[in-house]
Amino acid sequence: MTLLLMLFALICLAPGEAAADSQPEVQVVVQLWDTDPDAAVRVAFGHLAAIYFLERNEPNFTAWHAMLRQSLQHQTPVRFTYAVAGQRITFVEPAG
Repeated sequence: MTLLLMLFALICLAPGEAAADSQPEVQVVVQLWDTDPDAAVRVAFGHLAAIYFLERNEPNFTAWHAMLRQSLQHQTPVRFTYAVAGQRITFVEPAG
């Protein structure tokens, strides 16, 4: 019985798929909400229905924010990944 309870606890506590990053997406930014310095930057991409979040405490925030802004201004695609749980952006790079 103890072994069964331990196994159940491991399964319940393991991060699993919900904590995984998405597959890379290539999209153009169509909306960027970045005026509130106390909130995460919200990002909308052309062919995706969700809003994604770039946390301001992300170590790569400055570079990634600049790439997202350039995508919005020049309609250039970016490649990005996000945490499946929470839609938090975890990687950005130019896709061209």
